[in-house]
Amino acid sequence: MAAWSYWKLRRSTIRTDGDSPDTLSHHESITFMESPIQVRVSQETKELSAPAGQIEVAEVERLVRERTREIQSENEALRRENAELLRAKGMLGTFEAQMGEAMYRALLDSIDEGFCIIEVIFDAGGEPVDYRFLETNRAFAKQTGMHNALGKRMRELVPDHEEHWFEIYGAIAETGEPRRFTQAARPLMGGWYDVYAFPIGGPGSNRVAILFTDITHRKRAEEALRLSEERFRGFVTASSEVIYRMSPDWREMHYLEGKEFIPDTDAPDSAWPDVYIYPSDQPHVQAAINEAIRTRSTFELEHRVMRVDGTPGWVHSRAVPMLDADGEIVEWFGAASDITERKHVEEIIASERQRFLAMVDSLPIIVCLLTPDRQIAFANHAFRERFGELDGRRCYEYCCDLTESCSSCESLLPLRTGRPNRREFRSPGGDMILDVYDFPFTDIDGSSLILEAGIDITERKQAEEVLARHAEDLIRLQRDLEAANREANLYLDILTHDMRNTE
Repeated sequence: MAAWSYWKLRRSTIRTDGDSPDTLSHHESITFMESPIQVRVSQETKELSAPAGQIEVAEVERLVRERTREIQSENEALRRENAELLRAKGMLGTFEAQMGEAMYRALLDSIDEGFCIIEVIFDAGGEPVDYRFLETNRAFAKQTGMHNALGKRMRELVPDHEEHWFEIYGAIAETGEPRRFTQAARPLMGGWYDVYAFPIGGPGSNRVAILFTDITHRKRAEEALRLSEERFRGFVTASSEVIYRMSPDWREMHYLEGKEFIPDTDAPDSAWPDVYIYPSDQPHVQAAINEAIRTRSTFELEHRVMRVDGTPGWVHSRAVPMLDADGEIVEWFGAASDITERKHVEEIIASERQRFLAMVDSLPIIVCLLTPDRQIAFANHAFRERFGELDGRRCYEYCCDLTESCSSCESLLPLRTGRPNRREFRSPGGDMILDVYDFPFTDIDGSSLILEAGIDITERKQAEEVLARHAEDLIRLQRDLEAANREANLYLDILTHDMRNTE
């Protein structure tokens, strides 16, 4: 092929796996093609090689000079064109390099993970003793606290950095095997990192690329959860209460420590209502659960359960919702107390109370229980028969037809003195007189009341009044008789005196 030719430039970019953008190789190839002038000169040269007798020597020289000038002119044009192409090639390469570097940097700085390329430094004995930072991204400084690390050694930046980091990266550089691990870096903001490190640059380069994420927050959360679980286990062990955990909708029981009172549950159980809740109490319990879920409030209820031995027992159950950052329920944590014995005692007391009230109700005397605000908490049959059925009125409205208590009322005196008080009560119309006894009284729930008992002494009082009137009449008669007797005696004395004088 002739030496003078047009040429065509072809560029190709070849990138091998593992190369970083700064190791990209640009390859050019030039394809030469014969120009039309070369073809014509070649043909004319062949013509000039014809026998000398056919063409004059001077003519040949003239033709050669002309063609030489033409070729030189064309060659100069080609030289200028080649220079322009070379300059364009250089500008294109620079532009591509700049664009590639910009895209590479933008990509690195756009990711949330920290990234760096290091060169591991070995001592004379082949032990990794340090490493130098060759490349970092924007997240690197944010997650490590190390600024302006490019070109600096780790021991220069953090002299007390842990040895295991040098050992890990040294092993990756030597073996060429990537590694993923989680490790603490106490001198670096006291944090934990999830790391993926892999070799780059080929054998002997001692270069390692590192992609890492600061997981300190997650680790602290895991540690807090672990401590919480330990405290929870300790609480469960030390507590005598039944401890349980439920799913957000209560459809699944996650855990229950039954304390040999009700069966334990270690695995999630969706059939727990039939296992634990007494059949007739299930609707009541479910209604309370639904209300607690709806209001995101504490669940609290006393209900019956099925005990380990299959017999019914009673619990006081209380559960609080555990909420996430969005205020959504993630779990319920609860405790239940065995109140079977208390319920049994309450049933006995209730039974005895009913017997007592039945007995009091049958008494012929008036009996009622007064609250400190003079409400009537209980009234027996005799009271209701005399004053009417209970309808929320206060005692002075029933007994005295008053709208407010009078200042002289002694009903509540025992609440102040702690001693019984006896008094007499007369109805407004005077048709009833009661001998009233007021006693301080404590109800089974601990509230203070007044037990008031009134004996109808109307007839007795009326008889006493009749007797009193008779007594008064007798006294008056006696006085009259005494006066008449005195007068009779006086008359006799006068008569006797006159008779003596007559004699």
